[in-house]
Amino acid sequence: MKNQNLNTTAAKVTNPFDGLEATATKQASRKLAYTDQLQATARARAIELTKACTDPARADVANTMLATGSVDTLVDLIHEVFTDEDIKSDAEFMESATEEELAKMLESQRSNRSKAKRSGLRSMTNALGFISAMYAELMIRSVSGKAYKASGNRLTDDRSALAGNNELLAKKINSLASKRSRLVKLALYDESAKTELEAVEAELKELRALRPQSSKTVVKSRLQDEVRTALASLNKEDLTPELLELMKKLG
Repeated sequence: MKNQNLNTTAAKVTNPFDGLEATATKQASRKLAYTDQLQATARARAIELTKACTDPARADVANTMLATGSVDTLVDLIHEVFTDEDIKSDAEFMESATEEELAKMLESQRSNRSKAKRSGLRSMTNALGFISAMYAELMIRSVSGKAYKASGNRLTDDRSALAGNNELLAKKINSLASKRSRLVKLALYDESAKTELEAVEAELKELRALRPQSSKTVVKSRLQDEVRTALASLNKEDLTPELLELMKKLG
């Protein structure tokens, strides 16, 4: 398990899971082989995760996950706290399970995750259910060899919540910027980190485009376009070195 990166000199960060309503929901399901241990292990890990979200980076990811219900963001949060080896070790007891049993357990956990999300993640019970079901799914996938694949709609899933909430959008951007800073050094010698860095930079670009533009910014952009057009209409022979340099800066 990764160590928490607590910054003792920074302002105290409020854990997003503190204060969630403690409500109970009934989730009846027919139990399959291994289910009791699977759910007990996943729930223990979910509780552990909620206690590990006191540093700024994890708190930002957790806030986004609770606000949007994005499964991809939840997977990011799980991997912020637990390693692949943690998940693999937790899942060892299922190594003798058949493909049919694994498939049924996977479907059951995905159903539990959907129910928890529909019931609302501002309840601690539902939040824990959402997290533990996803952790259980990752355990099952670790045994079956079928790795989880991101939906490819991460930004689309989050867009409605982020586009209309400047504070949440800023937190998400800051969190990704922090993640990008960590990956820059790793990408120098780790190919997987390099690939992840490219994905983070692409998402940062898209998220920054969601920020509302001020009228001042719009006017400035319009003036730049007019200057580009004017410069482009001049003969290159008539341009001074200063104007040529300006054209390069304006693109």
